[in-house]
Amino acid sequence: MNQATNKGNGGQGCARRRGAWVLALGVMIGLAGCGHAPAKQTSSSSSQAKSEKVQRVIAGTRTVAQYAAALDLPLVGIDTQDGQPARYAKTPRIGQPRKPDMEKIASLKPDLYITDSGMMGLLDQGLKQQGVRGLYLNNASYQNVTDSVMQLGKLFNKETQAQAVVKKVQSETDTALKGAGALKGKKVAVLFGAGRGFMLATNYSYLGDLLTRLGLTNVAGTLSQVPSPYVPFSLEKLVAEDPDYILTLAHGRVDQAKAAFKDELAKPQWQQTTAVKRGHVYPLDDKTYPVTGNLQVATTVQALKHLLLKGASK
Repeated sequence: MNQATNKGNGGQGCARRRGAWVLALGVMIGLAGCGHAPAKQTSSSSSQAKSEKVQRVIAGTRTVAQYAAALDLPLVGIDTQDGQPARYAKTPRIGQPRKPDMEKIASLKPDLYITDSGMMGLLDQGLKQQGVRGLYLNNASYQNVTDSVMQLGKLFNKETQAQAVVKKVQSETDTALKGAGALKGKKVAVLFGAGRGFMLATNYSYLGDLLTRLGLTNVAGTLSQVPSPYVPFSLEKLVAEDPDYILTLAHGRVDQAKAAFKDELAKPQWQQTTAVKRGHVYPLDDKTYPVTGNLQVATTVQALKHLLLKGASK
């Protein structure tokens, strides 16, 4: 949240409104599957999943389906997101990642439901009520992505194949990271919001992690030491950090959020930053620049590098 915009209003009412907004956005981020601090891979019944042969699997997110396709795993159900792997074109759909159809899931008689760790608080109880075991993968960073692939490789006795997938992702990402020398030491701020206010993406977020690997300095690291992907910030302090680049990522009601970003960045305080003076303020779309990791790490890195070095119109 932009705390500086409320400075001067004072009073307990304003403080309550700020607190309510931070809480609301925190919940929303959790729903997006990206609102968790770095954590180990977790499962509601991981020991059972490892010790029992798993034959009927549902992928609760597109990212998990991508992992499964890369490992040649059959699935009995996938979510309704666009861009699913072609091999699952005729696989039954179970609804949106945040709110799947529990009755449909139960009807497919899965041994295991695999989804993002940000969904655990939303889905675990419902899955347990249906007698379905859940496995929750942390995809909050590049390292987490490769760890998730290796975890599934071990679970499904496909470790050699998983190692090959990880090697390919790492090789492609290493190539994408080359040629970014001009970005080293440049400051970046990533604003994340849904129209009512904004938070700052830290190095614990997926995009923050990739930007750091490109050599940039995320100003969020100076403004907050909280180990969370997104944190509230003071406009005054952020402007004092003078970022060279400002990236905005709309979430929720995207059109509303984009309009809010435009209004926010038109304020006089932002005009003092190098990013605004040089026209280095870029909106990000969540398809090219996702909030959680997937196997297209290299594609995202390449897109970020090109955007920051060449600009949005080139």
